Amino acid sequence: MLKAKYYPKHNVMEAKLGSNASFLWRSFIWGKELLEKGVRWRVGDGRSIKVFGDPWVPGLENFKLSSRNGVDSDMFVANLMVERGVWNLSLLEQIFSEQEREAILKIPLIRTGRPDACIWNYCKNGRYEVKSGYWLAREEVREASLNHVFAPLHYWKHLWKLKVPPKMLHFLWRCSMGFIPCMEALQWKRITQTAQCFRCQQENESPVHATWSCAACVAVFERATFFSSLSSGQYPSFISFFDHAMKTVADEELQLLVILLWMNWHDRNKAYHQESTETSDRIFDNGVRLLAEWNNANIRNGTANRDSGATFTGDVES
Repeated sequence: MLKAKYYPKHNVMEAKLGSNASFLWRSFIWGKELLEKGVRWRVGDGRSIKVFGDPWVPGLENFKLSSRNGVDSDMFVANLMVERGVWNLSLLEQIFSEQEREAILKIPLIRTGRPDACIWNYCKNGRYEVKSGYWLAREEVREASLNHVFAPLHYWKHLWKLKVPPKMLHFLWRCSMGFIPCMEALQWKRITQTAQCFRCQQENESPVHATWSCAACVAVFERATFFSSLSSGQYPSFISFFDHAMKTVADEELQLLVILLWMNWHDRNKAYHQESTETSDRIFDNGVRLLAEWNNANIRNGTANRDSGATFTGDVES
């Protein structure tokens, strides 16, 4: 009866909500969508899995790879192998980012040519269990509540008008929404056991702590003229911190603040991956230099634009 009404020409996993859906069907669709978030392909011979669109790469969002311009959207995973059970490393490097390549290369391959299979990601044996489905549902609800961030009406309007490189605006948005992988976020995802900052080991590492209030960050900002006007505040969230900064700090100083926040986060990531980090003085000096280069580039290109009508992209290499 449900098939005849809601998905007469498709299988159940392709069914949509439709219009005037009953409560029973709405509940079913919610369960199906939850199931889709935990089901992925286990790579065998790779002949049944599409590279783009199918969920098959653990560690990536929804287990999926985003499509690429100039690359066949109907390519199968088998096309990424030079032979059965061996990845084509040169092809992977040509098509995918470093993060995507690392995730793909972690997938174990065998040479026996077993067929691809759909499995449940959250059980070691690959079989769905109600307990793990319930856990995933609770994680979805909790994550939705954590990511529900209140911002004043003027906040986004002011933020998007800041004259900084676009990638740094995007970084500010991620910090504001809690979308950077700080220790709090990693603990929520059950990737780590603790949310404590691994650098200062004094507080939980939230977005505002990782970029502003950690002792390693404070050492960078102490040289800035705006530091005293911001350091006395208590900020429960990144939005409360940056909203105060936009109201308090002058425009050019605000540009420097954004650049240093971004550079602090990158230095934090180096420390997390046990790579060599920069001194606080070096980070500050690099931030000042980057700001000068950014402003000079805008001035030069603004003159050129008036002469030629060209559009300046406002991008800066990291």
